[in-house]
Amino acid sequence: MIDASGQPLGRLSTQVATYLRGKHKPIYAPHLDTGDFVIVINAAKVRLTGRKLEQKRYYHHSGYPGGMKIRQLSSELERLPERVIERAVHGMLPKGPLGLELFRHLKVYRGATHPHEAQIKAPPPAAFVAGAPGSNSPNARRITPEPDGEEAAAVAVAVSEPAAPEPAEALPDAAAEAPAAPARPRRRRTPRTEPRGDE
Repeated sequence: MIDASGQPLGRLSTQVATYLRGKHKPIYAPHLDTGDFVIVINAAKVRLTGRKLEQKRYYHHSGYPGGMKIRQLSSELERLPERVIERAVHGMLPKGPLGLELFRHLKVYRGATHPHEAQIKAPPPAAFVAGAPGSNSPNARRITPEPDGEEAAAVAVAVSEPAAPEPAEALPDAAAEAPAAPARPRRRRTPRTEPRGDE
């Protein structure tokens, strides 16, 4: 939650855009939505430097001839001060679907009251605890703990004295028990004596 009373419009907007994009987090990625929801209160008390109240104008055209609408910043602050901050922040967000999704996370209110007390007073989410490097990779090398002194000695003895191979059980001779199959006579090829048709 950010209080806009007495803050310059541009400096406030850059701070809000940074929180919306998530650039204050180490997990920031420009193509992902890693930001937070931002609540801005006291939008009517935002500060403007120079002669922006008289000189700055907002332009909107309907697309039809003579459809240009011009509003001064002073009249916009009196009518809808929330829109002044929203338009300034909207210009600092990326254009496209990601920027529209980030802009929905901005909540601006004219006064000090807002309907988000439950979200602000809620306990923060549990911190992300990263596992050991490579713990979630299926092909990573696993680090096994070193054996104690007694276990290491038992492993060394087992390695130095190979166990004697067990005698293989005598398998019954299947060829001796089964009767021999009679040999099939080989068919003899006879030479061809008849002439071919083309000869």
